Amino acid sequence: MSEIKMILLLVSLFVSCVCEGRKVLVQAPDTHSPNSVTEIDTNAPVFLWNSTVCTTGASQAVFAIRLNISSSTVEFQYSSGTIYQQCLESWRGLYVFEGNHDQELKKSSQYDWTVEERELALLDGSIPSPTSQEWHVVGKGAFATTQSLMSAADEAAMEMTSSNVSMIWNTSWNSVVNRVVSSGFLPTSVSNGYGGITNEFVRDASGQIIGMLEIGSKTSTAVAKSALRFMLTSLSDAYNASGQLSYAPHVMTADKNLDKIISFDTRDQTDDTFYLISAWGRYVNLTGDMETARDFYGVLKNYSLHYIRNDARSGGFPEGGKIIGGGVLYWNQSLNLLWNPNLEHSRLGSYWSCYDLLTNSFAAEGLRNLAIVASYLDKPEDEQMFNAKRSEILRGIKQSLTLSESVTGYTDIYAELRGHPNDFSEDKGEPGYSPLLWGISYENIVSVVLGLAGISHPTPNGGNNSRMNSIAMEDLGLNVTLLDNTWDMYRKAGSFQWINQDVQNSAFVPTTHINSSGWINPPVKNRTGNAKNCSAQSFLRGKDALKVATGPDICDPKSSGSLGGCGLVSTPLECCQACSNASKLGLRCSAWFFNGNVTLCSGHGCCYMKSSAQPDHVTPSNDAFAGGYGTDDSWCDYTGIYSQEPVCPAYDGKTCACPSFAVIGKNLGWELGWAAYRQHFTRLITLHRWLGSAAHVEQTTLFAESYSYECMRTGEKSGFTPKIGPKTPRGAGCWGDPGNGVQIGWFLWGESIARRAVGLKP
Repeated sequence: MSEIKMILLLVSLFVSCVCEGRKVLVQAPDTHSPNSVTEIDTNAPVFLWNSTVCTTGASQAVFAIRLNISSSTVEFQYSSGTIYQQCLESWRGLYVFEGNHDQELKKSSQYDWTVEERELALLDGSIPSPTSQEWHVVGKGAFATTQSLMSAADEAAMEMTSSNVSMIWNTSWNSVVNRVVSSGFLPTSVSNGYGGITNEFVRDASGQIIGMLEIGSKTSTAVAKSALRFMLTSLSDAYNASGQLSYAPHVMTADKNLDKIISFDTRDQTDDTFYLISAWGRYVNLTGDMETARDFYGVLKNYSLHYIRNDARSGGFPEGGKIIGGGVLYWNQSLNLLWNPNLEHSRLGSYWSCYDLLTNSFAAEGLRNLAIVASYLDKPEDEQMFNAKRSEILRGIKQSLTLSESVTGYTDIYAELRGHPNDFSEDKGEPGYSPLLWGISYENIVSVVLGLAGISHPTPNGGNNSRMNSIAMEDLGLNVTLLDNTWDMYRKAGSFQWINQDVQNSAFVPTTHINSSGWINPPVKNRTGNAKNCSAQSFLRGKDALKVATGPDICDPKSSGSLGGCGLVSTPLECCQACSNASKLGLRCSAWFFNGNVTLCSGHGCCYMKSSAQPDHVTPSNDAFAGGYGTDDSWCDYTGIYSQEPVCPAYDGKTCACPSFAVIGKNLGWELGWAAYRQHFTRLITLHRWLGSAAHVEQTTLFAESYSYECMRTGEKSGFTPKIGPKTPRGAGCWGDPGNGVQIGWFLWGESIARRAVGLKP
């Protein structure tokens, strides 16, 4: 950023501080002034309207909204697409415009806007009336931008340097840099969580090291080196002494002086090892420290071989007095993925036995770094081995950890995982059981780590490392389009409305986890024509059948060889039965529609099987139409109270949404970094505006492990009890473990990239 531009930005910052408030809100005009035009001076306006859903408490369970903006004065067209939501007691008609960098508002221009709503499923599991299922315009108006509208990048910089966000940023990076003691020991928690100050989780330390490296100062890089070498020396010594610690442990516990590791928690978590290798490789490649490369290459190579050898099997782990999960192959040759016997996941508060995107993304990135160091050390056979296994994993991610358009109903995205909670109750003795989960969480977007070396290149003395700038994302194994699509799906079917006390700081933020199929295709009970009981008397007929006539097909009705068998079907009964049998073929049939016109599909009519279904309001009714719903559309007993999350299976085709109304720290860090890389400055504006208000810095200025919406709203209404203090470092619990290692590390990573993107120093 030039000096003149910086001076202008500082002037605007000063003005924004002394003025009463910026013009951010756009409200639907009342009947007395229907032609009024709202003036705004923000690139991310907040739209308000009188919502027609959730009007009597939480009477409707699932609904959708859509914001559209156009202009007759400048070339501009925007649609949010369908945004799915679930009623909260705090719901109000509000949405924030966040156009991509090629959809930013222009100064001194006028725009028209409309917002639409429609109901999808009622709380009791019934279907809303046909009229309420249609899109209805519930708010509209016009707004104009001022001549003084700054660029979206400059406005994002202004929000990043607001007093509250500055406090969070400064406190957080100081906390990480200063919590590393003289020995190099790096505790996970400074808030007495996770076993207290003597515990260092390998994953958390690795995340903090990556964050410190991204800051890119001499101090933060030196501290990262100290922490990395202490951790690796401790692990290397243990490996050489016993030869039994053949993978990175879950936790290292230090003595009371924090200068020596005295014990290890050896719970087998595949991702821990590759998190560690990725942090080591990131450090070596950014600094060129060949001593650290040579010193620890051997032990890290052996750690990786524990998992990537084709014959490598889990030794199991003790649980309830017995060893479970033992003897399972880590490498799945059919999926081309690594198995994690103990993935820590917020879903169901459980460890998961799975083939997941986090583990395999870090494995691919870790192996890439091992191959690079192997080439530095002139070990061509090792380099070839690591690159070959990395290529297999990247192929596995593409083939086995993506959700296709036929499943999502929209577009291809990165998938979360294949697996189930590892209590091993469902697998009937098969710990490798791996149904594909149709949900969204921080797991779906963790593939961003594949692009670490392409997103940014900090050097220990600040600035960029031009030596690395030529690395292309495709060479790193990251599919940019697929990740963009995944973030877009997160926005549409994985985010919730967080209303702040100052409403203009409200935002739609990513839930920690949700079964998105429960919003896109909400489950209802007692549906007519349910494929569990294919009876001609229960079929939807004629006009009613058109309720399920549109949506993505899972089977080609014109092909006799199509998977699903719908091309061989000649009656409504057979179509219903084909839908019922779809799950046995690994297909998800949400609804079926039969067009009995005998001029179609080899002269016997067509059977359409839908992964998700919507009403057809265009096609005229016909007595030849029949339809019904799939077997997996049973209603979830949702309480309607967002603070009382139902017990909800999150795998194997279950469709209850069960959203978590909380934002986990690392997810926010990954989104900040990716939004900055993609120059999505309006999203950076919204996130920082929201964070400065939602975090409640009067309680703690440390970046949180997570931000709980229910807890924050209760504190805002009744006071935060207890307050955060020396004896109660977690306070009311709304922040989880404030300053938690892996969460704060990824925040430092993402915020550093975002700050550079708008011309600020980390």
